[in-house]
Amino acid sequence: MKNSLTKPFTEDVLINTPTHFVEWALKKPVLYKVCWVDPNGGGKYLYGLSEEFYHEYAFKVERFKHLSEKEFQMHHLETLILISGLISLQMSGIISLSHDEIIQMITKILGDIAQGQKLELNF
Repeated sequence: MKNSLTKPFTEDVLINTPTHFVEWALKKPVLYKVCWVDPNGGGKYLYGLSEEFYHEYAFKVERFKHLSEKEFQMHHLETLILISGLISLQMSGIISLSHDEIIQMITKILGDIAQGQKLELNF
């Protein structure tokens, strides 16, 4: 199982990791919901782990080195919101993306965020 969660699809760990997350959630929808949707499932803890992992790798990538800590936190949040939305749309049957289409969508989403296209979250 671990091998399937670390297999590189691209040269970019920041594309691979969300792709693995989406595909894991679609293969294990009950576990995904327990962990990330149920308020008692540890979502805040998992969010913190996700942010730590993202932080470790994002600042190694040239396109993110310019981000301040606050900008990084918003980038991570925007990414997780968009990936979670992608998972929800897939789970509900509204969209049905292939593995390659998931990679293309994540690449586009992260590219848009990296270029400064913001969700404009005000909270």
